[in-house]
Amino acid sequence: MKAICFLQVMVVSTALAQGAVLYDVIDLGYGPYPTDVGDSGQVLFTQFVLVPDGAGHYVRWNFPALSADEMNTWNQIVGHRSYQSYIWTPDGMGGYTATRVDLEWAFGINDACEVAGCFPVGGYYHPYIWTPEGGGTRVHLGTLGGEGGYALDINNRGEVCGYSWLANDEVHAFYWTAAEGMLDIGTLGGVESHAMQINDWGQVTGSAFGPENKYHAFVWSREKGMIDVGVMEGSTDVAKSYGQDINNLGQVVGTAFDRNNMPRGFVWTEKRGLMDLNTVVDPALRVSFSRGVGNNNPGQIVAEGTTAQGARTVFLLNPRDTQGPVVTCAPMPLLWPPNHRLLPFSLTNFIVSVVDATDGPLTVSDSCRIVSIYSDELEDARGQGDGSTLGDIVMLNGSDFMVRAERAMPGNGRVYGVVVEAVDSMGNTTTVIWRIGVPANPGKQEPVDDGPGTGYTVDAD
Repeated sequence: MKAICFLQVMVVSTALAQGAVLYDVIDLGYGPYPTDVGDSGQVLFTQFVLVPDGAGHYVRWNFPALSADEMNTWNQIVGHRSYQSYIWTPDGMGGYTATRVDLEWAFGINDACEVAGCFPVGGYYHPYIWTPEGGGTRVHLGTLGGEGGYALDINNRGEVCGYSWLANDEVHAFYWTAAEGMLDIGTLGGVESHAMQINDWGQVTGSAFGPENKYHAFVWSREKGMIDVGVMEGSTDVAKSYGQDINNLGQVVGTAFDRNNMPRGFVWTEKRGLMDLNTVVDPALRVSFSRGVGNNNPGQIVAEGTTAQGARTVFLLNPRDTQGPVVTCAPMPLLWPPNHRLLPFSLTNFIVSVVDATDGPLTVSDSCRIVSIYSDELEDARGQGDGSTLGDIVMLNGSDFMVRAERAMPGNGRVYGVVVEAVDSMGNTTTVIWRIGVPANPGKQEPVDDGPGTGYTVDAD
């Protein structure tokens, strides 16, 4: 369990001035079966982990697993050996301490050391989670009516995804919560689906049969249901893709097959759709990505493939753009007179521009949404001037709203804060606050924003 080598990785990509190059590439060298990448850039393989030292090197640490599957934010690793599961925790001295988990197979781990996996019941594996409370507790998740299933991942809210057999022997992906139990999240029109990973927003990725009974990668959420990620352009006859991992930006990585039935790693975002990894790096590198393995919340991707010389290897793709767009807002308007009337506003009234380093200028309607609106005064504040009215903030939709022209007296005026989120095509976000003021007196001196803590907030639906 000690470090056995010190790796100098080869950076094989340099910055380009133009083109659709979204990632720089690091060749990590060949290692059997990469499985995950942590938020600090550690790359997990089935029997070892590569740890970046911050100076362009990776240290390789071994641990006694036959199959290590996932790591959490604290770089704790879950996996199994000889039908017994473990959590390996870094000991701060270059090694790992092992904690036994009462599951035969363990696949996912969250930051609270809760583990998703399976355990035999009546001759069939059933989905379980394991929690560390009380020295370790195994929780049976049930099934979708069939004889068994597997829990494959658990997020930091304790939500679980996996798949289960139905009573008719079909296999469907599931989403599980402690409050509601197991939910069948369906298919894309076919008879089968499998959920692989779940992010902290409850978005799930995996693969499902469409009407033609070919697998398509999907993204599922409670709000939008199951979305078909799609297949490689021009691969109509093959039309297969598999979702492997999803990060908190909503980016999916996996494998799709091209028109020649050759596997290609991909990354998908809601705004850009499915992108062949081979098309978003410097083409002069002449590398090839055959499988997207995993991604982390900063947007790094681990992929398998071959070098320009045809050697099999593992790559780490580093996103060039990790910043949200730059949002410019109009100055704060002052509402006068304070006649208690509701006045309408829209995002296009006050967002002057949205510009992203990669995407360039973005339209307000496509990139921005209102998250919430607050008032720094109570809705029915004490004293004169407030008018004893309710409903001072009316949210109409994600881009339109109304606020009431009034303020409490005496006081320093009222400020409404409109919290806006802007997102680029890779899922990077920027949050800004645009303020609307109601002066305290006819002199129209700009009011002071005392913040949402002194008033109330209305969240967008």
